[in-house]
Amino acid sequence: SVLNGVTLLLDAMKLIDLPNLKVSILGGGEYAETVKEAAKRDARITYHGLLPHEEVLALYEQADLLVNLRRTAYQTHR
Repeated sequence: SVLNGVTLLLDAMKLIDLPNLKVSILGGGEYAETVKEAAKRDARITYHGLLPHEEVLALYEQADLLVNLRRTAYQTHR
C-alpha cells in the first residue's frame, strides 16, 4: 500500500551515514521480503518479523525512538 512508509525508511537508511544507528522492523505483510533484503545489505537493519506481544513490548522498551511507519492519506497543499 502507498500508505506504508517502510520503503521510505529503508531509502532514508541508505542516505544516513551513522554506523551506530540501529533500526528494528517488526511485523509482516507485503514488504517483508523487501525488509529482509535490506537487512542483508545493511547490518544496521534488523527484521524481526511477527512477534508475540510481550516481545514487541520488550523491544519498545529498549528503543530510543519509535516510528510508526503508517503514512496518512491527508496531504497539505502549500
